[in-house]
Amino acid sequence: MKPKMKGNKMKKTKVKLMTAAVLVIAILTAASSYGMNLGTDEKQLTEKQANIIVMGILSVNSGVSQCCIYYSGKYKINQSVDVLVDILNDTSSETYKRILAAVSLGRIRNNKGIKAIKDIAGGEKDGQLKMVCDLIYKELFELNQSNLSAQN
Repeated sequence: MKPKMKGNKMKKTKVKLMTAAVLVIAILTAASSYGMNLGTDEKQLTEKQANIIVMGILSVNSGVSQCCIYYSGKYKINQSVDVLVDILNDTSSETYKRILAAVSLGRIRNNKGIKAIKDIAGGEKDGQLKMVCDLIYKELFELNQSNLSAQN
């Protein structure tokens, strides 16, 4: 009698999903145990915490990756800019993931990220992504203009 292949595949899929869920919970628990749940976006992460979030962005698990993209923007993790720019420019990535990368880059306000947002706003074929990048760039531009006029 042969073992059922469908049962083994289902078990493997369940194990992978459980592993991914445990990984997400571990990242979020580690993040909150280091004070990320204090309700402030100004919390500075340690180098190790930032590297964990950057590694999470590179995860093959879409949920983990998107969660870490969000946190990289929320906590303004400069180490993630190159990875986020790569995601933003990757036309094979999901639109939602690219939009999330653009929003995070906008929150980080790194020159390389802002240039990538500007480039997408000027020439992207995906209408949703183009609109979001255009809005982010305009907001950053207006914010910069108001800061300059307040200094004068």
